[in-house]
Amino acid sequence: MRAIQTSAQKLTGETADLIGRTITGETSGATAVIENEFKFQIGTNLVTEFILNEDTILGTFQTGEVVRGTADDDADVFIKATITGIPNATTITNDGTLYTEGETVSVTGGGTSAIINVDAIGRGSLTNFYIDDGGSGYEIGDDIVFNNTDTGGGSAEAKVSVVNGGFTQEDSESTEEDHLVLEDETTRGDPYTGNKLVQESGTGSGDITDIRIVDAGSNYQSLPIVTVDDTNGSGASIFTYGSEIGRIQGLKIVESGAEYQQSPSPPTLTLRSKILVLGKSGNFSATETVTGTGLDSSSITATVISFDNDRNILTLSGATGTFLPGSTITGDTSGAIATIKISDPATATTTVAATANTAGAFINQDGWVSETTMRIQDSLYYQDFSYVIKVGRTINDWRDSFKKTVHSAGFYFTGQVDIESRLNAQIQSITGINSGVEYEGIALILNTLFSTIFGRRLGTVDDGTTLRVNPLIGVDPDFTDSTSDHFTSNTRDVTLKRSFTLGPIVIKERTTHRSNTTSFGVPVTGPYMSDIGKFGLFTHFASQVRIQDISNLKLTGFLNTDLDGESTDISDYTAKIKSSFAIPAEVWQISSDSFDEDRDTFDEDTITFDAA
Repeated sequence: MRAIQTSAQKLTGETADLIGRTITGETSGATAVIENEFKFQIGTNLVTEFILNEDTILGTFQTGEVVRGTADDDADVFIKATITGIPNATTITNDGTLYTEGETVSVTGGGTSAIINVDAIGRGSLTNFYIDDGGSGYEIGDDIVFNNTDTGGGSAEAKVSVVNGGFTQEDSESTEEDHLVLEDETTRGDPYTGNKLVQESGTGSGDITDIRIVDAGSNYQSLPIVTVDDTNGSGASIFTYGSEIGRIQGLKIVESGAEYQQSPSPPTLTLRSKILVLGKSGNFSATETVTGTGLDSSSITATVISFDNDRNILTLSGATGTFLPGSTITGDTSGAIATIKISDPATATTTVAATANTAGAFINQDGWVSETTMRIQDSLYYQDFSYVIKVGRTINDWRDSFKKTVHSAGFYFTGQVDIESRLNAQIQSITGINSGVEYEGIALILNTLFSTIFGRRLGTVDDGTTLRVNPLIGVDPDFTDSTSDHFTSNTRDVTLKRSFTLGPIVIKERTTHRSNTTSFGVPVTGPYMSDIGKFGLFTHFASQVRIQDISNLKLTGFLNTDLDGESTDISDYTAKIKSSFAIPAEVWQISSDSFDEDRDTFDEDTITFDAA
């Protein structure tokens, strides 16, 4: 919608009669149709605000010119009013930080009664932690606890990273956040986190020096309140900051005021100053004046609007001078003293014109998603003539009886089962199969399962490792940066067994005789039948062999055949089959031992050198 302001001091006729009528600028010739009009008092001046139909505006109205129109087409008298200048558009030149929606913007110069507020602010993550008091007794790894109530954000996580103090350069050469650190190549491949030079453990009092951001969180529109887990230490005071949190994204003109075409024009917009302070002594009080000397030696003054003691944020108005970080300010009434840590004031400008776009307003609750009186109509469940009956029985049990007795025609009803009793199916306790430990409740089991490290190192029986006493039971982690291995290197949890492969078994070649084959190779006792024919019958041993002995030989080794047990034949004496026949032999005996004989050896244990 487009608004136009007119002054009652230069008014002719009743402006309410112009609603729905066209008005014309006498100087510019611009025209528009008026949708509505509002009257309000500014001092002694009655001001009329016309709401124009933006689609009907032709041309550009000018400040100071007279607009006129008639109550109807037949009227011969013009209703006239003079246009005054009003803030038209705002431009944010620096969005600042730590602002909240709805904060008032001061408008000075030219006219009066304009009201401009902060309309929208940005959201972001945490970027810094500031330690106001390090406390004592803390340890590396202590948790930072976040209170995210009414901040719009969450999921931030941080831990204490340095205690007992670090090393910095002289104050004249560095800021308080600087630390002497190791070069990048010094820490390359180091399993430990951090590169700052710190005092040895036990040297200090356990005061917090640094905080490590694990997760910066997201969607914060205001700073969360933080504390430190007091399991180990106490007395710490820490504040957060985010460079994107609370930055101004838009301004809203709530009231346009009047007469802003007067000098000086356009008016000056002044936003409140938001300052995060540290080292506070005493409490600042509202409306008091704070004074100090800036780092550029300028005098700084401002009026206190409010002080957020939980976040150490001081809200000031009418600031003069430059509130630079590091400057010290003092309250003239409370005597409170603090050092400025963060100061990023927002700045903005505006222009003046005859018309301005308004923020608009809702006529009623139609379309409001959050409005409880609104209902989505679906002609069945969500409609004016439906109702729900809740009983402890299924609708199938009572639907017909209800419709025959009390149900009203034209009304739609549904049934819901009203739960009469509930059973607790929670697992009460469980005993571990391997550990024998009894756990009360499933939550404790999950806690144990996900906080236990199970070793599965593989080894063999002869690789120099020993099997752990309880390889099926894990160990508790200690969650410290110094831990590299929870299991010793010369132990194993699983034993790898070796497999051995036997070589191929060679079976002697089978022999075929008289069209029959041996079942398991040739028999293995005695000489071959061919040897009997060679040595027993045709050599000098023949005189020692009797034909009767040879004829008594039986064929063997032909299992499950007709040959086993048969007598041999002269034709068998050339066959490659074994026999149980022993060929006669002579043993040559030496009558006496002597040193020139070459048959006895020195490894014999029955002959001695003293033998006669």
